[in-house]
Amino acid sequence: MEHGSYCCSRPDCDFVIHVKCATSEASKFWYNVTEFENPNEFTELDEFENLIIPVLQEIKVGDNVVAAEIIHSSHDQHSLTFNDDINFNKICNGCLMPIFSSFYYCSCCDFFLHKPCVKSLRKTLLWFSQNPFMLLTDGIFKCWLCEYDCSGFSYEEEYSDGLVVCLQCATTPHSFTYQTKESHYLFYDVENRSDCSACGRRRYNESSNICKDGDFVLNSGCVTLPKTSRHSCDEHPLKLVYGDSNDYPLHHWCDICEKERDSKLWFYHCNAFQMCFQEYPFIKFGSKYKYKNHSHLLTFV
Repeated sequence: MEHGSYCCSRPDCDFVIHVKCATSEASKFWYNVTEFENPNEFTELDEFENLIIPVLQEIKVGDNVVAAEIIHSSHDQHSLTFNDDINFNKICNGCLMPIFSSFYYCSCCDFFLHKPCVKSLRKTLLWFSQNPFMLLTDGIFKCWLCEYDCSGFSYEEEYSDGLVVCLQCATTPHSFTYQTKESHYLFYDVENRSDCSACGRRRYNESSNICKDGDFVLNSGCVTLPKTSRHSCDEHPLKLVYGDSNDYPLHHWCDICEKERDSKLWFYHCNAFQMCFQEYPFIKFGSKYKYKNHSHLLTFV
C-alpha cells in the first residue's frame, strides 16, 4: 500500500484501510477515534463462553467425532439430532436458507439448523460497529443492511436504538470473494450508488459491495441471495443464474409474474425472475410477530 493506512491489531486479521478512507466524511458513521493508554483495556469476547452448547451424545463420522444430539438455546424445549444428508425441502431456522449440507433437526417440531448456524455466537463484534451485538433467535424483523423482512436468527446492537441485522448479513465480512462465472473480490463502499449487477436497481439510501474496477456491484440484499432455493411452482430446486446468453426473445419471460425480464440480470432457473421469486424470501412460514397494537402474537402464513 503506497499511502498511510490503519490495520487490524489482531495477528490473524488482514483488514487494512487507507487513512483518507477512514477519515472521510462518509466513513464517520463507521469508524471513530479510539485510543488505549493501556493495551489491556481492549478485551476480546470470549468465544468459548459464546459457544457452550450442551452435548447429549456423540458419534464418529469418518475420522471426526460429531455431536449427535444437542440442546440449543433457540429451541431448548427439545433436543436436536445431527443429520448428514441433504434435504432441500427444509429451511434452516437460523439463516432461512435451504438445507444443502449437514444439519440438526428436532424430531418433534418443524425446526432445522445448519451445522454452522448452531455455532452462532451469543455475543459478537461486527465490522461496521464499535458496539457488541447480541444474538436473537425468534421474531420477525427488518434487517438494517439488506432491508429484507426476515425471521430466524439476528444480531441486535447493544447501546443503540434497535439496530438489527440478519444472520446472513452479520456473517458477511467487509470484503470478500463472490463467485459467479468469475471470481469477484468485493468490498463495502459507503459512497457507491451504482446499479446492482444482479437486480439492476439503484438504492439511493443504501451502500453497495463493489469490485476494485467498479464494473461489478451488488447491493446487500443481492449478496445474500441463495445459490439454490425452492419455489412452490416447481418441484425441483432452482439455481441462481448470473445472466442469460440466450438471445431468443421468447426465452426472456418470467414464469411467475409473466413479464419480460432483462437477460443481463440474474434469475432463478427455470425462468423465475429474481425479483418475483418470493415477496418475503427470508421469513419462514409459522414465524411469530409481535404487533404493537394487538394483544396476541401474529403468525406468518
